[in-house]
Order: sequence, then structure tokens, then C-alpha cells
Amino acid sequence: MKISEGNVLTMVDNGATHNFMSEDITRRIELNFLLVQAQLKQVNSPLDSVISVAKKINVCIGEWVVKVDFTIV
Repeated sequence: MKISEGNVLTMVDNGATHNFMSEDITRRIELNFLLVQAQLKQVNSPLDSVISVAKKINVCIGEWVVKVDFTIV
């Protein structure tokens, strides 16, 4: 999958309500992001800090292109 200008190995869940990306990948593909102060609660897990969000990022799978928001954790 190509995200912004970088190729990354991904797992796609077409039923998911949110999109997540690690801070390492965000920095590797040089995404622009907004710093936020928030927390994320996952099932059977403690609260995690949300580092930032990246808005309206181009995601390409083959010829299909869509703009997606990512939460960076």
C-alpha cells in the first residue's frame, strides 16, 4: 500500500471505524501531523496515549485512491 509518498506494509480491516499508524512509520514516510493530547481505550487494554493525528492522507491500493485520517499511537 502506498501512503502519502511512502510504501508501507499494512493490515486492512474494511470494517474498522478508525485508522491507526505507529509513530515510527509516520516519521519514516514523513507525514505531516497535528500534535494532540488524548487517550485511546482498547478492549482489554490499559489507556494508551494518542500522540497525534494525520488528516486527509492519500492512501493508494492499486489504482484505488482515497483520503484517510490516521490516529498516531
